[in-house]
Amino acid sequence: MPGLVNAFQQAQYTTPVNGGALDAAVVLSNDNSTRVKHNGHDADATIHVQSSDLASRPAAGVAQRLWFTTDEKRLYLDTGSAWVALTIAAGDVSSGTLAVARGGTGLGSAPGNGQLLIGNGTAFALAALTAGTGISITNGAGTITIANTGATYAEGSFTATGNGVTFVRAGLAYTKIGRVVTVRGLIEWPVTANTSEARIDSLPFTADAMTAAVVVVESGTAAQVVVQSSTAYATLFNASGVALTNADLSGKVVYFTATYFAS
Repeated sequence: MPGLVNAFQQAQYTTPVNGGALDAAVVLSNDNSTRVKHNGHDADATIHVQSSDLASRPAAGVAQRLWFTTDEKRLYLDTGSAWVALTIAAGDVSSGTLAVARGGTGLGSAPGNGQLLIGNGTAFALAALTAGTGISITNGAGTITIANTGATYAEGSFTATGNGVTFVRAGLAYTKIGRVVTVRGLIEWPVTANTSEARIDSLPFTADAMTAAVVVVESGTAAQVVVQSSTAYATLFNASGVALTNADLSGKVVYFTATYFAS
């Protein structure tokens, strides 16, 4: 606004009451005041604007008084009981950006699909989320969809069954991360003369390929458990690689852990 003066000085603006346009070329200045002439004549109305920094502004009490704060660069109206900041409607602003310090973003461009305001320490920037291993990001108009594409995690317990026998105990659990499955627990064989192949059936996931693991039989004897390819069971062998039968494990407890890839 032309004609603003130092602290507690007064600026006087004369405007035509008939709504005619003002010509900036005819603004006349003198000490501590400004007058505007319209069509060569003194104007019909006068607006007085005083100024200072906010701390030096006097208390409200003079209705219709205008005050400009030189540190805030804001115009206030004295209602007679309080100072009210005069604001501009959003629809009246057609250009420029509002700085972060004033509550804005400092940006003058519209964000793309899925873009977010990200602080960089001094201002804001527009950026989108980045996908990672096993995670996909789909940006839409006003939406961001985050999906798991393979890094799944699951855990639980399961009940194993025997090959021709019923286990006395079968406390088993599993953990699955992606395709990697780890099963663990103990199985107690019944007292039996059954000579069928000793197996741990009903694993929670079908194996993609054959996997071997070491197991310990109750007596302390080391053995092997082999998860067979494209099956959901494991076969037990002795340390020499000879398949064990149910009779070989009669009345014994087997402790084992096996890790394999699910198909």
